[in-house]
Amino acid sequence: MDGKKPEWIDELKLAANTFAAKENCDVLLMNSPMNNEAVRKFAEALQDCETKKSKIVCILTTNGGSPDAAYKIARMMQQYYNHVIICISGWCKSAGTLCTLGASEIIMTDTGELGPLDMQVYRQDEISGMDSGLIVSDAFSTLQEKALSCFEKFTYSIVAQGGGAVRFKTAAEISSVITQGLFDSIYKQIDPAKVGEMARFLAVAEAYGGRLNRHKYAQNLRPNALRQLTREYPSHVFVIDREEAQTFLFHRVSKPSENLSNILTILGELAKTPSDPEVIILYLNDEESSNNIHENSNSERECSEQQDAINQ
Repeated sequence: MDGKKPEWIDELKLAANTFAAKENCDVLLMNSPMNNEAVRKFAEALQDCETKKSKIVCILTTNGGSPDAAYKIARMMQQYYNHVIICISGWCKSAGTLCTLGASEIIMTDTGELGPLDMQVYRQDEISGMDSGLIVSDAFSTLQEKALSCFEKFTYSIVAQGGGAVRFKTAAEISSVITQGLFDSIYKQIDPAKVGEMARFLAVAEAYGGRLNRHKYAQNLRPNALRQLTREYPSHVFVIDREEAQTFLFHRVSKPSENLSNILTILGELAKTPSDPEVIILYLNDEESSNNIHENSNSERECSEQQDAINQ
């Protein structure tokens, strides 16, 4: 390695400064899991940026993580900026979706995708691996449906085969015993504490999401969208693309502009693919990018006026 700065860094800086000047905003890249380290580094980045604009465009990609961390990060953006725009160019799931609920608007590319708000929790007695918060509740609902279906089939089958000799009450009692025998061992494997824990995680996601969306500069969720995000999608990895997000979930969803697309192109996979476990949080534009351009314009105008005076 010769220690030289890659050429694309200068290209990225120029593209970010051009976009920031035109939109009068800050541009920040966040490719990170949602955890305490991300919260700390995000807070440091905000504090180090001394001349913030009133608007921020945050390019976000993440596998998700802690809803508490996502809430803190979204809250910080709301506290420091009047207009929060989150740009999704690739994978942004779970707690990442929670973070978008604090935005004034969302920008999504053709490859950008959000996911449901079924929070991920660590598997019990395992060193690694996480489960969706909906797995236990979905399993419980499925068992209830199957048990009821078996009870009904057994009852009507006994009544039909009895040719009227067996009363419905007797058939129901026999069916109850059979159904209980079939499902008892399965139900015993369900930990009530875990069912409650999963329900609590979903309640936390809904509470955080509601608070972020109620902020005076956010309010981008459609009616019932929060419940849909936490309860109604069948899979943790369900693809919520731009059309889905715009039609069913958010009021303000758009495509990236040409200048923003230039930034995303230069970033490549950094804007699309989570870098877990690495935490990448940095401002892409210079703090004085827009001011510098205005100053340059003023200088050029002054030089022109001086030249005109000399010519006269």
